[in-house]
Amino acid sequence: MVNQAQVLCEWQHALRREQTCHLRCVANSESARWRYGLWSTVLSAFVGTTIFATLQAEPALAARVFVGILSILSAVLCAIQIYVKESDKLDPHRAAATEFDNLRREVEARLPAPPASEEWMAFEQDFRGRWKAATDSAPAYPQKVLDAAEEHMKRRTPFTFPYSSQSS
Repeated sequence: MVNQAQVLCEWQHALRREQTCHLRCVANSESARWRYGLWSTVLSAFVGTTIFATLQAEPALAARVFVGILSILSAVLCAIQIYVKESDKLDPHRAAATEFDNLRREVEARLPAPPASEEWMAFEQDFRGRWKAATDSAPAYPQKVLDAAEEHMKRRTPFTFPYSSQSS
């Protein structure tokens, strides 16, 4: 017979890992969006200010080349920001993290008193179906995000079976 409490603990751990992965993807996308956006804005402002400042006098060739390179760099950063579309990745990962969080909370609510054997089969089938639907609709994340989430969870929340002494 399946130890329901142990299964629920394993689900809780797996759902927390999925949620952590999607939250890390959100954080990575936010960071990249700010990184590209900030530098492209600063460089554009610097180039614009420099061009207006040099309208009064003829700048040296080195200054013109430097400003030209910064202008190109600014344009490249803007293009990268538009092409990568980090902001488009935020909402699907946020939604997936929320869905996995909701499923995890449902499991945690059942941990103190796992369902009776009669209702376990129905609950398990329904829950697995909702979990599969959440997984299918969630965007993919890189392996390095999964590895970082696993490492984080090992340090922060040791995985134990608090209800393993109960029999089902």
